[in-house]
Amino acid sequence: YHDLTHIIASNNGETSTRLDIRDSTTGTIRFALSLQSFAAPVVINMEMTPFPQDAVNTAWTVQSSEWTTVDITLIAVARA
Repeated sequence: YHDLTHIIASNNGETSTRLDIRDSTTGTIRFALSLQSFAAPVVINMEMTPFPQDAVNTAWTVQSSEWTTVDITLIAVARA
């Protein structure tokens, strides 16, 4: 399991979008973020209480609802 500690996302495109974040490739949407076009980056710090991954041996995935330029960084820690 790899639990999320940080999410950093920005939308550099002209279209607002929603990011669906899953803890496996085709898994359930764990949460979603709305990003306005050309807005300041969104930074979510969950270091004190990491967001748990329910699926073992899988990658976190992010899918945008629109074709736009999105930069995203996910930082996770291995659960002991």
